[in-house]
Amino acid sequence: MATLNGLMHPSLQWTTFTGRVLSRDQYIDGNTGHALRWKSQSLDGTHVEVVGDTAVLTAVVTDEVERDGIEQTFTLRLTQTWVRTKGGWQCLAGHAGPQVT
Repeated sequence: MATLNGLMHPSLQWTTFTGRVLSRDQYIDGNTGHALRWKSQSLDGTHVEVVGDTAVLTAVVTDEVERDGIEQTFTLRLTQTWVRTKGGWQCLAGHAGPQVT
């Protein structure tokens, strides 16, 4: 949880593949809750463009998780916008979806 707090900008806006928009606290709670167990995450086709103090990352992300005892795999298009802050690079916005078939 502490690592995610450091990586995610306080003004984070994250759009899920279901269309929900989450704040930083909601995003962190949803990814560290007791009902969710992360098994793996991989990025394919990663591309990063940096302009000044802003970077945009695009990739296909594959998340393998277990939620409430049920194993799930999601393969999604991913876009993240990162900004350089006094504390280092932080994710300001993200969008995962749609699912890749």
